[in-house]
Amino acid sequence: MKKRMLAVMLPVAAFVALAGTGFGVWVFNETSNDSTHAGYSVTNAYSVGDIALAKGTAAGDDTITLDQNNPDFQLKYVTASGVTEALGGSSAAGESQGDWTANAASDTFKVKANYKFEVVLDGGLEKYIAIKSIDRETNNAVTSGTAFDVTYASVTKNSVLTETYNIEFEWKPDMKPTTIAAYNTMVGDVDTGTITLTATLNSAVYEA
Repeated sequence: MKKRMLAVMLPVAAFVALAGTGFGVWVFNETSNDSTHAGYSVTNAYSVGDIALAKGTAAGDDTITLDQNNPDFQLKYVTASGVTEALGGSSAAGESQGDWTANAASDTFKVKANYKFEVVLDGGLEKYIAIKSIDRETNNAVTSGTAFDVTYASVTKNSVLTETYNIEFEWKPDMKPTTIAAYNTMVGDVDTGTITLTATLNSAVYEA
């Protein structure tokens, strides 16, 4: 009896073990995708135009006079740079790419400009006179040939950035003629003289 029961149980146990070892699942992938569009925008841009240099509005602002008792050693010049605006825009995010929408014109903003104003005497004049001072009408002294910053607080697309310079000269020590001979020598020395004024707009940047 024991032998017969063992013979029946062994095949059943073997089948169970075999079925458990081979168990698994079926997995299928349904290929799919989804897409959308991100938005983007471009901010407005401003250009500070080429600098222009012109004499002041009064007669004689562009001329000095070497005189014995009443020399006119002052010049006045004005620089100007116009501001223009280029509009950016935006495209909205969504299932389809949004239409391009141009920006409105910007309100006022702040610009920091870097200038250089230089005065050079040559051709014999430099022997007799020298630069005494260069002053901007905003009461800031300028050293000839040295770069300096100016901040404009309320700039718009129609702005013109202007600076007015008052230049004053003086006699060099012991070079003012005291005799007719010295005067004639001076005239011969300065008859090819030059006074060159150069205004440079080095940069203009937005300032928060």
